[in-house]
Amino acid sequence: MKYLVFFLEGPSEKEMLTGILPKIVPKHYNVQYIVFKGKQDMEES
Repeated sequence: MKYLVFFLEGPSEKEMLTGILPKIVPKHYNVQYIVFKGKQDMEES
């Protein structure tokens, strides 16, 4: 199984990707979203 992992600044980016990715990514990919609480939270982690 292949994985795609997205590091996202907030929940709005996840909403966008969950609408688009199923149409363009093959079903045998496991998609994982890691959502942060803004850019500073992302940089600190």
